[in-house]
Amino acid sequence: MADEKSPMEAQPVAGELEPAPDDEAYAETWSSPLPIPEHVAQYEAVLPGSFERMLSLWERQTAHDQSLEQQDLEHEHEMDTRTVELYKRGQWFALTSILVIMGVACLAIVKGYPWLSGLFGVSGLAAIVSMFLLRERETAESDS
Repeated sequence: MADEKSPMEAQPVAGELEPAPDDEAYAETWSSPLPIPEHVAQYEAVLPGSFERMLSLWERQTAHDQSLEQQDLEHEHEMDTRTVELYKRGQWFALTSILVIMGVACLAIVKGYPWLSGLFGVSGLAAIVSMFLLRERETAESDS
């Protein structure tokens, strides 16, 4: 019984090759949606026309990806245009509001109500200053 090998020891199976200790590992990488040129012939041998189908699929997928990117760019441009329009509209509204407030302040002085003129004048000035301060804060936050 001393000659028998333990069932836990690995036994080579008939027909199985055991790697030699001095064998080197070989790895190859290929970064492309299409197979390497050496494999194209193997694909064609198994399924004639398969490479043409792969190429056609890749071309359609590329065209689809490009159209999606173009749609994204157009949407982004449209949103930028709308944002600029909103800023312009806001600036005109702010200018009109400030002019009306200052006009009321001037009218109050003419009519003999200096306290009302001071109230409208200070509120108009405060509105202008606050808009500039808020814009600088938004710019600083977007830069960081």
